[in-house]
Amino acid sequence: MTTDTTHHLTDRHLIVLDSGRIGRNESIRAVLGEQPAALGTVTVLDTLSTAADPVLSRRAATHLGTLSPFVAEPLTVVAHCMDTALGCELAAALTAAGHGQLRMVLFAPAQADREILRGHAGELLGSLGLPSAEADAFLAGLWDGTVPTPEALRSTGSRLHALALAQAVEFELEAEEAEVFATELCERYQLWLGHLAGQVDHAVGAPGCPVDVIGDDPAAALAAATRIAAFGPARAHHAADPFDFAGPELRDLFHRILTLPAPGADATVRKA
Repeated sequence: MTTDTTHHLTDRHLIVLDSGRIGRNESIRAVLGEQPAALGTVTVLDTLSTAADPVLSRRAATHLGTLSPFVAEPLTVVAHCMDTALGCELAAALTAAGHGQLRMVLFAPAQADREILRGHAGELLGSLGLPSAEADAFLAGLWDGTVPTPEALRSTGSRLHALALAQAVEFELEAEEAEVFATELCERYQLWLGHLAGQVDHAVGAPGCPVDVIGDDPAAALAAATRIAAFGPARAHHAADPFDFAGPELRDLFHRILTLPAPGADATVRKA
């Protein structure tokens, strides 16, 4: 499991959930800027390192176990998109462990459902050259509209591996290099699908802490967050592209949010 900690120039501790680059988007690490230590102590958690475990609360406990020697308050848990559910579970676990000075910052919060999961699987198969009709037929035969079993995920992984190997051959890689390429790519894709599958139909633990939510439609982003979990006071912010982590607009907004007091709305925002 990968846990990177950069020690601080302030007393703030950021816990950033990072699933790396999937598709065109930069890793969330980019939003930290060139001098993360200026923001506080920064611990980056590799969310896919625990994705083989289908139980989100257990994954959160595993990540919490890696944090225990380093955690100091005040704490800010930062997550984006499909890392939101795991981030909420981790925040709930931190609260249960007695950490009272806790807040969250969420970028474009979302939780995977069956449609999203199958769409991502189809995109991954398509990115490796499988026509969409064949990908749809393959996934329908395996998943049949339900949350995929571990066996179904392995079968999908085997198909991904075969496609990746064929792609490596097209790149004219040597046999050994082609196998390494296919294995590493397939492992990452399979972990990503497992990360999504564990969220489907999962009732996320309630962090109960203040939250700042960032989205291109702030009201919709806040509504999405409150469908996922129950928070304390909430505040929504606009960003033209909440996935442009390397862009100055999003980075400046994130850094500004960190300088603000935690949201203190009159009413607690409850799960919808």
